[in-house]
Amino acid sequence: KLRFVEAASGAAVRQVEHGDWVFAVMFNHDGSLAATGSLKEGSRVAGQLRLVSPASGAVVREVEHSAGVRAVAFNHDGSLVATGSMDKKLRFVEAASGAAVRQVEHGDWVFAVMFNHDGSLAATGSLKEGSRVAGQLRLVSPASGAVVREVEHSAGVRAVAFNHDGSLVATGSMDKKLRFVEA
Repeated sequence: KLRFVEAASGAAVRQVEHGDWVFAVMFNHDGSLAATGSLKEGSRVAGQLRLVSPASGAVVREVEHSAGVRAVAFNHDGSLVATGSMDKKLRFVEAASGAAVRQVEHGDWVFAVMFNHDGSLAATGSLKEGSRVAGQLRLVSPASGAVVREVEHSAGVRAVAFNHDGSLVATGSMDKKLRFVEA
């Protein structure tokens, strides 16, 4: 289930039956949509991006993926959603239509994704398939799909975040380290 909870009281505002295992969720900037990334129950071969209205609980859009979606992120104006998947792809999807704008072969399972504030870069964190001993941070241009920078890690990168001005990326990895990398 996808649950919307009031932050101040902890009271459940709405529950939405999802039907899949939900691995990631993020609101757009104005809170009018929530994106979820999921894996079909009991499967490694099917996943989905869903856009859901918190106000009504209605599913606004569904975008199928060939494997579980482990990470979702909206760009600042909410026009694009980035997804990271176990099919080793980073996708940029138009929120309004669900159309794939760009797909970038990653080579590794993508477990984390985040846009910088102006949307000119997306950071991904990945894990080499079947490994706990190798991962990577990638900075990718959503406009072109070009990989701007790669930073190897000694273990899978499970979390990424930009600081507000986009000059630093923080990564959290399975080697129990927090790293700060210049963007």
